[in-house]
Amino acid sequence: MMENYAAKSTHFLSNGKLAVGIKMTKESMEIVENIAHIGYVLFHHRSDESQHLFSVQGACEVKAANELPPRLLQGCQR
Repeated sequence: MMENYAAKSTHFLSNGKLAVGIKMTKESMEIVENIAHIGYVLFHHRSDESQHLFSVQGACEVKAANELPPRLLQGCQR
């Protein structure tokens, strides 16, 4: 889910890259195990309005937060 999509999307739409935090849960580990098969990412609110569907065009990567450029972590909760 993404609150305030209009403001946050300006950080990733221009370069086509997105960082998504993954928690250490069973469901998240299933995502990591199948990351090569992810074809779409959907940003949405709790309602059917304001949904934004993106097709994944490249390979997905899993990186630790300390491997990311600091500018990607601005405004993130850790």
